[in-house]
Amino acid sequence: MRNERVGVAVGAFVVGGALLFAVGLFLIGDRRLLFAERYEIETTFRNVGGLRVGTKVRVAGMDAGEIVGIGIPRAPSEPFVVRLRVRSDLQRLVRADSVAGIETDGLVGAAFVQVAPGSDQAPVAPPGSRIRGVDPVGFADVMAQATEALRVFQDVAKDVSGHVGHTLAELTETTAAVNGVVSSVDTAVDELSAAGKDAVTEFRGVLAETRGAIASVRRGEGTLGKLVADDALYEDVRAFASRTAETVESLRGTTEATRTGVERLLAPAGPIDQVLRELRDSAEAAGEVLADLAENTEALKRNWLFRGFFRRRGFFDLDAMTPQQYRRFADDTSRRQVLRLWVEAAVLFARDERGVERLTEEGQRRLDLAMGTFLEYRRDSPLVVEGYATEGPASQQLLASDTRARLVRDYIVRRFRRDASLTGSIGLGADAATSPPGTGRWDGIALALHVER
Repeated sequence: MRNERVGVAVGAFVVGGALLFAVGLFLIGDRRLLFAERYEIETTFRNVGGLRVGTKVRVAGMDAGEIVGIGIPRAPSEPFVVRLRVRSDLQRLVRADSVAGIETDGLVGAAFVQVAPGSDQAPVAPPGSRIRGVDPVGFADVMAQATEALRVFQDVAKDVSGHVGHTLAELTETTAAVNGVVSSVDTAVDELSAAGKDAVTEFRGVLAETRGAIASVRRGEGTLGKLVADDALYEDVRAFASRTAETVESLRGTTEATRTGVERLLAPAGPIDQVLRELRDSAEAAGEVLADLAENTEALKRNWLFRGFFRRRGFFDLDAMTPQQYRRFADDTSRRQVLRLWVEAAVLFARDERGVERLTEEGQRRLDLAMGTFLEYRRDSPLVVEGYATEGPASQQLLASDTRARLVRDYIVRRFRRDASLTGSIGLGADAATSPPGTGRWDGIALALHVER
């Protein structure tokens, strides 16, 4: 009887194991799309970094198959030929103008091939056909473009400085020339006026003295008669007036040309406006590149591959930690030592007429004395302001302690010019295991400096 039970148990175990194996095989085959109808197409890449046989293939973001082969090119100028196995039910989305690209899950995730759907006018890509592949842009390429953008920005700034200086020099020379011409014209006019006055005076004198010789003058006899009859003096005066008019007209043309040049230079679509627009576009491009770099660095801080490195350097996100997680993190003294200075709330805070706690002048002096004890340590050591409050229920304690920590943290950053990324705050309620009274509770704040061992 006992042998029969053992046989039944062994048989049940074998049958159960076979069923589990069959279910697992079915699940794995369904995940790898082994039971779906598929067909193969090809694409080309010059850089297959992160790709291998078995890498996922997605069509419009949906899992569609995998890579079944990567053909090595015969020459450096030829691309790699990648064979893709895709589900047949997605074939109507893959058209002759579809484009394949290499993408990654997140910033440093696994690579996969993304096939974009084609247009409705293009024919469906038949089995064995080849679609166009687009090589990915790496992080090194982005940094190279940022460096090139900054270099172009510097070159444009130098060119603008040279052009503006040259233009101002030419404008100064033109103004000096115009002033010279105006001064010459003024001098000539003054001389002409003086000569005219002298001639009139002299003529009146001669007329007064030669009244008796009028008859001789009319007949053209004597010196005065010859003078009246001679047209040379009239022609000289007329020629001088003509030259004066030409000079004034030339001056007017020079002034008009100068005004036109200055208006063209300062026009909305002129050279200076174009240079300023290029400078603004270059600055915006550089700002976008630096913003992208900051976002990528922030993403690296939260990636599991680099999280340990940033934590060892003192980069940890208090906003992403609960009070319990922070306590476990602070109690881990394998890599760093936590130095705490405790200050009571009665010394630091006072309530205003609305009942809101404010940092007092006495509290500020106490914080200055407390921060003075940390001057012997490195300024890049992370400093966390821990807030504690014992009044009210647990939720009210957490809220009040967080408010106190933020008040002290803002004062320390502003007063001691500490790096805001290395100075944080967190509310911990009333629980303080290492508080000076030894009661496990505290009402106030603690300055916790995380120092590397």
